[in-house]
Amino acid sequence: PMACQVLCDQGAEVIKVERLGMGDITRIGGFRVGNISANYASANSGKRTIALDLSRKEGIKVLKEYGFTVADIHELEKSNTLSEN
Repeated sequence: PMACQVLCDQGAEVIKVERLGMGDITRIGGFRVGNISANYASANSGKRTIALDLSRKEGIKVLKEYGFTVADIHELEKSNTLSEN
């Protein structure tokens, strides 16, 4: 998350893809500011967010429609979901 945060801080457009339904686990824990976790807010400030199910072809199709390639994406999980599609 911090590598993408640095890119965002330097002016890059960063779009965070969260799991459909669950979202980012850091949204729910720790100290809260309003209805948002302070950890989530600090690590994701300036980023745009979209929720997709990347285990389904429809989710991958949405990414491709936005013009993303695997080279554009920093995957946090070791599922290799994107490289398989």
